[in-house]
Amino acid sequence: MTPAPITSRRAFTLVELLAVIAIIGVLSGITLVVVGRTHAKAFDARCLSMQRQLGVSVQLYAFDNQNRFPGPCYAGVRKGYSTKSSDSSFFGFIAPYAGLVSDDKWRNADALVCPAWSRDVINADQAPVYMLSDSVTLSDGTTVNPWGYPSKSMPIRINQIANPASTWLLKDIDQKNASANASWYASLPPDPVHGNGKTRNTLFGDYSVRSVPTD
Repeated sequence: MTPAPITSRRAFTLVELLAVIAIIGVLSGITLVVVGRTHAKAFDARCLSMQRQLGVSVQLYAFDNQNRFPGPCYAGVRKGYSTKSSDSSFFGFIAPYAGLVSDDKWRNADALVCPAWSRDVINADQAPVYMLSDSVTLSDGTTVNPWGYPSKSMPIRINQIANPASTWLLKDIDQKNASANASWYASLPPDPVHGNGKTRNTLFGDYSVRSVPTD
């Protein structure tokens, strides 16, 4: 009986092994990029949704308060709030309409904090989460702070704004659009937190929310 021929198995050469490793590395890099972009888009969508919720909360507050904006409050919206009017916190005024706990003790509005901001912020306890507009044009051509300012002015009525669709009320905040003189400036994210640093989510006077280019 003739024995079966012995077949030899050729081993990988060093060049072939290196080629396989290189291909795996390239594929891994592509996968990481795709996953990163997916996470960024998810953050963008979630933060837009949060700002829409803020817009609805402002509307509901106005309905119960002679059609006036919440306030008076400071332009830098921090995540910490209380419902004591003397604390002048934006989240404190809208708490009952935004699903936040109504409490005169200090709390955090984590449910309304943009996750992209949380990812990039330097000091979350000090930095504002959003920026409120401090100047809008009224139908008579004058400019005022729509939210009012503590000990200086009171909020205006929503229907006093001349061009709501093009008038921004609230937007993302970072070191590129904040005052460098603010005590909390160094705590802000260095760059816009959306669109690879090229866009900011913005709430307008007609309560639409759009991703606006920084240029």
